[in-house]
Amino acid sequence: MTDKERLQRRKTQLERELKDIQNEIRLYEPVSLEEYMQAIETKSYFLNMQGAVVWSTDRKFNPHLMFPFHNYPTDDLAHQARQLKGIDDKLLAFKYCYDRDYKPHWDFPEVKYFIVYSHIEERFEVAQSQCLEINTVYFSSEAIAQKCCDWLNNKEENKQEENE
Repeated sequence: MTDKERLQRRKTQLERELKDIQNEIRLYEPVSLEEYMQAIETKSYFLNMQGAVVWSTDRKFNPHLMFPFHNYPTDDLAHQARQLKGIDDKLLAFKYCYDRDYKPHWDFPEVKYFIVYSHIEERFEVAQSQCLEINTVYFSSEAIAQKCCDWLNNKEENKQEENE
């Protein structure tokens, strides 16, 4: 390894450490979305009716016409939102078809099943909990949740094959 490569690697490491320290400092600051709101007032990406990420130079965020959290200050954040909303829509569609009458009862200590994405395995998997998870679609049985995982994983595999 040359001195230049070693210095570049060290620089990258220090930049990561600095970012970690800045993020840690933010944990102690009061929550404020002012920076986000200012960012979307000047340049805003949004999801159109077809779910595509759109940006228009003449379109600024208008709080009277749009919801602030449907607008994103960066293209990357808009694409992340699109991916998350797409998964939520698929989970809700599956639940409607296979388990629409199930509503978890939080008064009883029964296990509830839901879907998570494993970044290690790069696939959807069944998870279970007796505690309420926010913004989660629950299924009445592990078998139904597993069927949903299999369906989602098959859809993702087919999508990857189409992109190749």
